[in-house]
Amino acid sequence: MTKKPSYDQLEKRIKQLEQEAKKLKQIKNRLIEAYEIIERSPAVAFLWKNLEGWPVEFVSENVMELFGYSADDFVSGRVLYTKVVHPDDLKRVAGEVANFSIGKGQKRFTHEPYRIVTKDGKIKWIVDRTYIRRDENGKITHYQGIVLDITKRKQADELVRDLSQMLMQAQERERQMISCELHDSIAQDLSTLKLYCNRLFEDQSSPESDIKGSPADVSKLIDLTITTVRDLAYNLRPPSLDHMGLVHALEVFCEEFTENNDIMVDFQAAGIHESTLNSDTQINIYRLVTEGLNNIRKHAAASEAMIRLVGAYPNIILRIEDNGKGFDVKERERSIGNEKKMGLRSMKERVNLLQGQMSIHSQLNKGTKIVIKLPLKDKQKWIKKSVF
Repeated sequence: MTKKPSYDQLEKRIKQLEQEAKKLKQIKNRLIEAYEIIERSPAVAFLWKNLEGWPVEFVSENVMELFGYSADDFVSGRVLYTKVVHPDDLKRVAGEVANFSIGKGQKRFTHEPYRIVTKDGKIKWIVDRTYIRRDENGKITHYQGIVLDITKRKQADELVRDLSQMLMQAQERERQMISCELHDSIAQDLSTLKLYCNRLFEDQSSPESDIKGSPADVSKLIDLTITTVRDLAYNLRPPSLDHMGLVHALEVFCEEFTENNDIMVDFQAAGIHESTLNSDTQINIYRLVTEGLNNIRKHAAASEAMIRLVGAYPNIILRIEDNGKGFDVKERERSIGNEKKMGLRSMKERVNLLQGQMSIHSQLNKGTKIVIKLPLKDKQKWIKKSVF
């Protein structure tokens, strides 16, 4: 017969069981907390064992948000992970897994970003961090890790790269324009002036008819060269912006734009205290107006344009309107991300640089209105200037 345990032995065993139950409860609570963290996390947790097709044995419920498939789709085997990896990336990803699986010991690795195809056919970029678990004999027991959606980051990186390329192209176009102005206009005019001067001051035995009218020609050519240099400098940065301020510089530009184009520009400004605006803000507002009017000249087929610049804390509001042919705003906004020209995309990036907002309203044959709101950061300085 088995000897019955004594009272002390039973009491001791009960205490042991209570301690074990306490530990199990703590483990359970930690698992619940971990699971809640996983579900709240934007990353998708997974666990799988077999390299053939990578059948998933566990995946967090938030997998639906990333892949479009439910957790049960993966766990039941209806969907294999290899089927959602983009075909062009599958060979590379599978090779990385196979290489990291060679050898012994626990290994943690991160794939290079790759693409997946969601249930509805969308392509997303992800990165996954995988941990290889092995038993005491070095045999792989399972793979576990997390998958993180980096599509927006990838798109942002591509946007930065595109904008950097556009910036370099714009700089090259600016350099080309300056080079052409210097070579084709100013340099040639100076060369002609040199010939005139040589003719004027060479041996006076030459017939007077040869140099008749040369002083007038020289004077006219000098005036032309001065105008060309002034226009070149003005286009790079208008002197009136530094000497007379933003509003006056815009008035001058709008007047000259009206004179040089068949577009009547009505410019008005109110509430603009230029001492509260730093030079970067002023030049960017100036460029927004010039780019807006140049867009109207190139694309709108308009006869009239209106510019309104209003300062009212907490914003500066810039409105650019025309009576041109208009366009489909939704279609245009979809194409902004892919367009190679600066245009509206350049304006949008300037507004983002100033932490502002830009909205476009347009209808076919009813013109276009662009409204830009730029935040004023120094409230106290603005209020003081407004009061006094």
